[in-house]
Order: sequence, then structure tokens, then C-alpha cells
Amino acid sequence: MAEGIRIISSGPGDGVSSIVNNVMGDLLSIDILSLHALPLFWLPLVACLIRTIFRLKGAYYNDVRLSNRDDYTPSLTAEFIAFRLLVSVVPGLNLLAFIYYLASFIDRVSSTPLVPKKDSKG
Repeated sequence: MAEGIRIISSGPGDGVSSIVNNVMGDLLSIDILSLHALPLFWLPLVACLIRTIFRLKGAYYNDVRLSNRDDYTPSLTAEFIAFRLLVSVVPGLNLLAFIYYLASFIDRVSSTPLVPKKDSKG
């Protein structure tokens, strides 16, 4: 970022104004990068973490409900939790997971029948 800063000036005041202009340009480029990071990292991160929390909560209650059976095998393991959190935090993976979650939500909403099935009772 500081490549464009010149310490040597050709006249009085040119060095300070050049430094100020370069710093302002760097601050503006950081602002643009953060605008790119908002939809590409932060929104998917928040969406994936919220979905992960609800999925972990559902898996926990499902395990508690099934734990008294003889053939019980736990579905909520440390590996499951670590994988879900890793996918939520890694920048490229959370974007892909967000797209997958969004696509499955759109599919579920768009496949809702507009005319409900009538009861066959006569």
C-alpha cells in the first residue's frame, strides 16, 4: 500500500500533500475491499454460523431423544462440530455453503404447491 508514497519533494509542501493523497487513496481502497468482503465473506459467514447453530441444536436434541435406545449411535460428535465450524469460517468454503443453503431454500420454497391437496374424505 505504501509503495506510492514519496518522501522526496520537488518543492515546499509537495511531500506532505503527496503523502496525504497517497494515504487517502489507500484508505479509499481499503473501503472498496471491505465492500467486496461484505457479500463475499461476512454475509456467508453469519448465515453459515446461524445455520450451523440451529443444525447443532437440532442434532443435540435428536441425540438426547434417541439416547435411551439400545441401537443408539451418536450423530453429534466433535468431528461433526469442527467440520461445520470450519466450513462456516473458511472464506471460499463458506461462500459455497451459503450458495448451497440458499439454493436448497429456494428449491424448498419454489416446490410448494400452489393448490393444496384436497382431503379424500367424502
